[in-house]
Amino acid sequence: MKKLSLLFLLVSFLTVNTAFAKDRNYKKDLRYKYWKEYRFDTADKKDKGDGGTTIQISGLVGAGADMWTASISHLFAPHEDNCDPLVEAFVVMTPDGKGFCIEIDARAAKLWENARHECIEEGKRLPEVTELKYVCTNAAEYGISVGSSGSEWSSNFVLLGDNAAEAGKVTVAAMGSNSCSSLKAGRISKDDFGGKPEAYAFRCVR
Repeated sequence: MKKLSLLFLLVSFLTVNTAFAKDRNYKKDLRYKYWKEYRFDTADKKDKGDGGTTIQISGLVGAGADMWTASISHLFAPHEDNCDPLVEAFVVMTPDGKGFCIEIDARAAKLWENARHECIEEGKRLPEVTELKYVCTNAAEYGISVGSSGSEWSSNFVLLGDNAAEAGKVTVAAMGSNSCSSLKAGRISKDDFGGKPEAYAFRCVR
């Protein structure tokens, strides 16, 4: 009887420990799957040897989307030429002749949030850096002069400073300033060093 009791206790112990180990491994797998599903790549990345990558962030970190993102998401898809030739130029971006419309003349300088909102109200958005640089580089083809009146807002999304040199600084890309290779972080907030929000010229695209 005593041997049976000891055997029963041993079997119970092994059963509980096996179940615990399975549960622990299951949770570990869930954590791994969750991490693997939601991680993303950046230009600065490190291979973990499992076919994926983890993030190594330094310098400026993208703050991402906000409530207005959904209202402009469709404006990132190339389309046929439906530009107003009086105020817009059509920029071909795909082999099948699709692209986007960009305003020929830059608008007067405004704070970034006001500039972006003005574009959104008209069913447009601000250009992104690669789009504006392409137009700037091929300005003669499109009859557009980028940066002739200084830098222009060139992104719909903000960047956060996360190091000592950028402490408290919230910025948005701005480019032009008499050169297609000139790019700066336009301040849209006060920072820890007395900097104030800046206003730049801008043009809308669709």
